[in-house]
Amino acid sequence: MGKSKDLATRVGIDDNADATAITITSQENVGIGTASPSNYGAAYTSLGVSGSSASAIEGFVGSNLVGYLQAYNTAVLVGSKTNVPLKLVTNDTIQMTIDGSGRVTKPQQPSFAAYVQNNHTGYDANSVGNAYVNYDAELYDTGNNHSAGIFTAPVAGVYYFRAEAYTNNYCTQSWFIVNGSRTNASDTVYTGNDTFSGNSTILKLAANDTVGFHPYRAGYNSITVNANANHSWFRGMLIG
Repeated sequence: MGKSKDLATRVGIDDNADATAITITSQENVGIGTASPSNYGAAYTSLGVSGSSASAIEGFVGSNLVGYLQAYNTAVLVGSKTNVPLKLVTNDTIQMTIDGSGRVTKPQQPSFAAYVQNNHTGYDANSVGNAYVNYDAELYDTGNNHSAGIFTAPVAGVYYFRAEAYTNNYCTQSWFIVNGSRTNASDTVYTGNDTFSGNSTILKLAANDTVGFHPYRAGYNSITVNANANHSWFRGMLIG
């Protein structure tokens, strides 16, 4: 089978060239093509693969090469050899899939679409942010992060939002509300009278930050947002 070298510290297995091809160290690190597999000082067991210009770990089904991990000086490749999807899994659940054509899907990515099912009145013109439109019905809510017009960020990240409100009074302005306060750089101002109040924004949020939408008309302390799934809606998603 080959020769052993200093069994107290390591075991070596020769290849046909009478050189050590596989090394097992006293720390139980395994090296293929290297006599010094490293775990970078951390308390875990590692597998090291080394080649003269590149290295690879390959996965076969029978005699067919299906997937691989390849390391070069200029890049690291993780992929499939055949036309099968590459899937990333955490907690035994598929979180991201790249299909054979390169299309990426993330079925657990937080996103939602809600609309107004019943008329709501309020939205004081003097409010600085404590009045949310109550989008009381949902088309979908991946992650269950939206409720009655308030979206709660499940993780820190950058989010996109778009909201519309179809009102019984003309609106002159609208803004998004984060954690109960009017958000800078999220206003939309209308030059004329309009029964639609719409706005979109991109926000960088911390986990558990809340986001809502507020329509406005100067001089009015009460605006009714009408039930209309096509005109009064709120949508958002995590984008990164």
